[in-house]
Amino acid sequence: MTVAYLFGSLNRGGTETLMLDVFRSVSADKFEVIGIYRKEGVLRTEFEASGAMMLHLPIRRNPLHYLYSLRRLVKQHQIHIIHAVQSLDAVLASIACAALKVKVVQTIHGFDLNSPFATKMLIGLSIRLTSANVYVSKFQREYYLRTYNRPFTKKEIVVYNGIDMDKFIPRYGKPISSDIQILSVGNFNAVRDQLTLCKFALRLKKEGVNFKWLFAGKQVEDEAWRYGQCVEFVQQHNLTQQVVFLGSRSDIPQLLAKADIFIYASEHDTFGIAVVEALAAGVPVLVNDWLVMKEITEEGKLACIYKTKDEDDFYKQFRHLITTTSSTQQAATAQKTSKLFSIQEHINQLIQSVYQPLLHP
Repeated sequence: MTVAYLFGSLNRGGTETLMLDVFRSVSADKFEVIGIYRKEGVLRTEFEASGAMMLHLPIRRNPLHYLYSLRRLVKQHQIHIIHAVQSLDAVLASIACAALKVKVVQTIHGFDLNSPFATKMLIGLSIRLTSANVYVSKFQREYYLRTYNRPFTKKEIVVYNGIDMDKFIPRYGKPISSDIQILSVGNFNAVRDQLTLCKFALRLKKEGVNFKWLFAGKQVEDEAWRYGQCVEFVQQHNLTQQVVFLGSRSDIPQLLAKADIFIYASEHDTFGIAVVEALAAGVPVLVNDWLVMKEITEEGKLACIYKTKDEDDFYKQFRHLITTTSSTQQAATAQKTSKLFSIQEHINQLIQSVYQPLLHP
């Protein structure tokens, strides 16, 4: 079985990191992988180092040429399944593979919140055209079925994202230091609420807590104001000694190994890879009560949950976390997370729940 994954670009992001882990971890006896991408990106070298065939297929002025070229590649490499990670690619693949026996699958990684009408139309079209739609959480599936008036069928499948657990150095067993090292990970975009975290840093300073808070994540070009308002808030409130903006980082496992706690604020994540990575590393996690976060933490069994934008409850749960966390609890959480969300489990679920049923109905 040969599966071709379609990428918009190979820039660093949650989806691309997940797919890179798949490329590195899948064995040939499970299925062969090919990557087809429209735009270059900083991860190209790493994808190529995985050993997978990577093919650059840009959309130029004539989209028909792209469709013809994609169809030719599908035939040339005897591709059985095309797996898109963006709705545009799912629609293009469905058109390019018309009348072929190739199955087109898409994983919907985000929400359509605040998307323009044309984008929502594209998403709706992709959901109808594909052979299977993969959602990264139950809550996300329920949202899309409701929003796009879709029936619940075997075509609509939940497969949790996976993490390469071998990347992480276990943090558990190390006591929380008196100068608390806090880590937050995620690009500055509409999915996350880093400004709330910066405001909470001010609360910690006023409460006399000794801490150093590292924010790993890049400024997103078309939403630069989100990063800017965080930097401005930190400067205005004299927090520059406590709060550090690291930018985009490729050494998240190493940062987690040094962290005492991991704090996250979600606006509308569909899964939360950064949160799962922290749990897998055995770092105590504090996250808001967004429904997806409650789902992946088993209603707070694997992490400490605070009420969204409630600063008093935030601080209460913070104090609870740093005073009650034990190495035994951290180790148990890491073990449970590794079992639920390993990249091997993700690959197995793709094969068992998506690929095999499509090829052998």
